Amino acid sequence: AAPVQVGALDFPTNIYYSLAISGRYAYVGLGNNSGTVTNEFRVVDISNPSSPAQVGTLDVPDDIGYITVSGRYAYITLYNNSGAITNEFRIIDISNPAAPVQVGALDFPTNIPSQTAISGRYAYLGLSSTANEFRIIDVSIAGLIGIAGMAAQALFRVSSTDKLAAEAALESAKKLPEPPPA
Repeated sequence: AAPVQVGALDFPTNIYYSLAISGRYAYVGLGNNSGTVTNEFRVVDISNPSSPAQVGTLDVPDDIGYITVSGRYAYITLYNNSGAITNEFRIIDISNPAAPVQVGALDFPTNIPSQTAISGRYAYLGLSSTANEFRIIDVSIAGLIGIAGMAAQALFRVSSTDKLAAEAALESAKKLPEPPPA
């Protein structure tokens, strides 16, 4: 039998870039190439396939490359093909689908975050552009991702005399308390 469309939701002024599904919600990354509309992270209730309905939105500064959902968080990558604005990994709290809110971010100024995967307390990112890299980010305390992430990045960029200080900063970040259960 041929596939049959059962529902639709139009986004007339935006370009679709990415999609993730979890439970009764679809998480959609919308952007633009013209700069005339807002880049958005949207939450769509798909519990009734014949009538999907947008329930929440969050404006973001650049195009959403990838969306990965795990538990109460959506993990998104932002990129700007010109490299002029943002290349970031962001954590969005989606526990209230009507009001998604950013709770963490990590900037990669010279690299574009590509595919992402989440397993337990870690995010796995592929980066491309000036350096093709694979990075592992501790996301267990979403609001502190910048601290732990910057310490981890510092290990790769410091001289040997400063390496002990960078390692100490990373160890301090690892000793932060675990987040409460979701």
